[in-house]
Amino acid sequence: GDATLRIPQQDVNTVVVRVNVGDAIALTDTEYISEVEISAMFEALEALGITDVNDFSGTIDLNNVYGTTNQDLILGSSSMHATISKQMSDLGPSVLVIPDVDIDSVAVHQTVVGTYFINKTEIKSMIDSLELLGITDITTFDGNVDLSLLASESNQNTILSSASIHATISKQMFDLGPSVLVIPDQDVASVPVHTTLSGTYFIVKDEVKAMFNALDVLWIDDVQSFAGNVDLTLLADGATQDTILSSASVHATISKQMLDLDTGGTMTIPSTDIDGVPVELTVSGTYFVVKAEVKALFDALDVLGVTDVQNFDGAFDLTVLQNEVNQDKLLASASIHKTITDTMLDLDDAVLIVPAYTQVAEAPGNEVRLTVNTNEFVVKGEIKAIINAFNAMGYGDLGSFGGSIDSSKFFDDRITLLLSSSIQATLSSKLINDTGGELVVPNTNVAAATAVRLIHADVTYVDITEMNAILVALEELGLEDFGSMDFTLSSLLAVDFDLLLTSASIQATISTNILPSAVYETEPAGTTSLVVPTFFREDITVGVAPDKQIEKVELKAILTSLQTLGLSNFGDAMDASVITSLTDVQLDTVLASGSIHTTVDNMLRGNTNINTSIPDLAKIDAAYKTDIATTTEIKAFIKATTTVASGSFADVAFDLTAVANLSPAQQDVVLDSMIVRNILTPPLENIASINPLDLYPLVASDYTGNDIAGFLTEATILAIITHYGL
Repeated sequence: GDATLRIPQQDVNTVVVRVNVGDAIALTDTEYISEVEISAMFEALEALGITDVNDFSGTIDLNNVYGTTNQDLILGSSSMHATISKQMSDLGPSVLVIPDVDIDSVAVHQTVVGTYFINKTEIKSMIDSLELLGITDITTFDGNVDLSLLASESNQNTILSSASIHATISKQMFDLGPSVLVIPDQDVASVPVHTTLSGTYFIVKDEVKAMFNALDVLWIDDVQSFAGNVDLTLLADGATQDTILSSASVHATISKQMLDLDTGGTMTIPSTDIDGVPVELTVSGTYFVVKAEVKALFDALDVLGVTDVQNFDGAFDLTVLQNEVNQDKLLASASIHKTITDTMLDLDDAVLIVPAYTQVAEAPGNEVRLTVNTNEFVVKGEIKAIINAFNAMGYGDLGSFGGSIDSSKFFDDRITLLLSSSIQATLSSKLINDTGGELVVPNTNVAAATAVRLIHADVTYVDITEMNAILVALEELGLEDFGSMDFTLSSLLAVDFDLLLTSASIQATISTNILPSAVYETEPAGTTSLVVPTFFREDITVGVAPDKQIEKVELKAILTSLQTLGLSNFGDAMDASVITSLTDVQLDTVLASGSIHTTVDNMLRGNTNINTSIPDLAKIDAAYKTDIATTTEIKAFIKATTTVASGSFADVAFDLTAVANLSPAQQDVVLDSMIVRNILTPPLENIASINPLDLYPLVASDYTGNDIAGFLTEATILAIITHYGL
């Protein structure tokens, strides 16, 4: 019957196959099959291993039809030809799409006197394809093409030599829909990807083959099972990435996935990279990210442990970016570069300030932020420096800061942190603005004649050298919380002054703590406040406000003196008793400070017992104060005070009787003081001249400097005491 064997009226070449002989009207006609067809049928059945026509069930065992010879024998029978054509047609377009013409516009099928024929070349190609797929019966083909059998180009060519298989696979790809697979009109090089001929949709063979290879890399063995997911763990090398992207459809699909992330605010795809190289383009209405960028993204996501483009959530695990190799891979992708740029720029200024330029200058070559074709990038070197800084601080991602960076974090691995201009700018802002005025950051370092504040249009930097010095000092002082700084004298006196004063800001800060309670050299005599003469007060500017600080060398000398004097708080009064009790070495230390020298001189002049008896020879005009008692005289007077054991240098009184009663050694110490000698001179002059019977004539040589208007020498004083037995 026709369901088993379809016998046409004519073969594909219109040669008669069925012939009526006799009078049809008289019903005496008989239908015959041509001898040629019967002979061809016998040969076809023999090729199929069938020895009895009655045993033929319509099933054609393709195992017997492999090879050109047997195929020619089978198709030599127009009945077999028509039968196979019908079997292929009966599969229906949901299983097998039989086009009118192939992609080269060659006819694939025709109808002759009511019988449907698929051309022999197409049937033979179909048989070869099914052989490759391990299918032995056309009627059992379900449309599935096992891609694992198509790893070689030879097998791919065999499959696609069948226009029906070609059209079927094209339909399968198309039916995935653009949400799964984007099939562009043209690839990125403007080469057509698909065409429609006589109503049948074809994807060009090169693209189908490229798709086979791409799916093979992804371990997908059936076009219809592709869900659009690209497992990036399978794309660790450039070769597999090239294979994936050789398919324009996969290329366009991944591009769309990236664009969807951009549209969703997860990733930003710039129009160009930081060097101005295009990153994206549109060809015949289809959006593409250039292949080099897609490959760079694959590598970047691999570093981040992301296995599917669609799963990227915009987060950056900084712990996997602790080496430069991974950082370079990450930033080789312009999209990741731009995305991490945007993430950093979106951070609150309390977390990170990204400046336009480095501290060097606001000039080309020093950019931290660079705009290329409307795309703003943080330069790669700066991003790497920020990543290293955040890792050093213990921050594992760009969303773990809270409202602000813990200020104590800035003391971790300073060398690494301050390689980042952004960290420098951020820390600069915190040091200038977030200490409640406790830390004073001047505009310039007066001692070094260098800038401390570097003012740019968008940020104010603290110079990197100064910043290091500040951090070293603050760490030494234990002041790592910028919000609760308190510079106490006791804490300052416990650390290395040279280390502290390497920082101009610490110099200004200490000065700000000392000067409010300090007085000028014009202060009335007798004050116990610290006197800081005008000479040691330097003009500085803090932001826009004028201010004063103590000159660096003098400030160190003051601190050393205060340490020696045992003071605990700024503003503590000077204790004359403490000063009086100092050793020679300690006195040398404290009087090395011009301010302490001036302070002690002022206290000395407050001693009403002696303040009118300070001779000119005991005074000098110092740079910081005129007519000031010399340090040598102050020391001598203090030693004299301790020798007579009477109060402190600020209230001690000297009289001739007390000195006369001292031992010679004590007298030697006391009389080293010119003030004491000047005090004793008038009473001794009186004694020496009062008794005409026992005069002690005084000559110029008996006076210091041979000045008879001045005071007696130590030797003369001792001689008079001895002479009169005082």
